[in-house]
Amino acid sequence: MSNPLILHALSLPFRVVVRGAPCYFAEVDTFCPSKVLEIRELEFEGVHGKVGPITFTLSPGENHVVYFDETRDGMAFARILKGMAFPLKGRVLKRGRDVTGWIVRDGIVVLIEGAFFSGTVGEELTFARNVGRAKASFDLDSLLAGIVERTGFCLEDLRLISDLTPYHRALLTLANALLMLPTCLVFLDPMNGFDNKQRVTYLELVSYGKNNLNYATLQVISRAHQPFFLEE
Repeated sequence: MSNPLILHALSLPFRVVVRGAPCYFAEVDTFCPSKVLEIRELEFEGVHGKVGPITFTLSPGENHVVYFDETRDGMAFARILKGMAFPLKGRVLKRGRDVTGWIVRDGIVVLIEGAFFSGTVGEELTFARNVGRAKASFDLDSLLAGIVERTGFCLEDLRLISDLTPYHRALLTLANALLMLPTCLVFLDPMNGFDNKQRVTYLELVSYGKNNLNYATLQVISRAHQPFFLEE
């Protein structure tokens, strides 16, 4: 059974539901540099035509979810979010700056399974920790200890990443992201195929990271999958 305390802690203040046309969305706040991310009237070409407009804001510590009809539309949105593609219309603002179409160091990490830089679990964690150390003076050793406790991974772990199960690769991807000290984590159809025990462990790690780093979370969900929260 899923842990209700974790699910409650990750409950979302609102949802953005994206349809071809029209689209219903939350009201955007006025221009504010404290926002981690602002999406304004964004439209792009989807699998079945134009998608959008999409408008929402995301502040530190907040959680939001955006639904798409197709998984590929969610991937396209994530590419626009990271500046790897241009929208048809609209703007992407990060910390108050218009960075539409620009790849910038923004602290926004899109969790994509398989995006590893090393051969073993320990090497990958070491790489992520070094990235975090280069970014800020944060107690990464304490953060790492909590990750080790919750995942069983460690810097001396000699297991090949290629030998891990899909669940453990997803868990390692999340652990790496935390060590890189993100301002926002973007989940693409998270926990698809996880059993209940795996979901609880994954959510505990998300919650642990959020409590320590106060990052925002954005879930990009296709309608065939479910986000990690329970509605009343």
